[in-house]
Amino acid sequence: MTEDQTDENTPRAMIGLERLLELVPVSQSTMQRMERKGTFPSCRIIAGRKLWFADEVAQWQRGLSYGPRRSGRAKSAAA
Repeated sequence: MTEDQTDENTPRAMIGLERLLELVPVSQSTMQRMERKGTFPSCRIIAGRKLWFADEVAQWQRGLSYGPRRSGRAKSAAA
């Protein structure tokens, strides 16, 4: 059975914010912005905790492009 063919009786793994930020090393505010823009999977609130489905995060990672890297913010012309 492949990852896409999961048994409907098997629970999907969920991860909390701390683990998520280990996997996707951005700030918490950047993560919230990406969720609001729809460019990152939405969390679910369960028992007052933000949780994400691990398979949705993995799918998001696989969809990232591997273009040229940018280092830091763009410098202004006045600098």
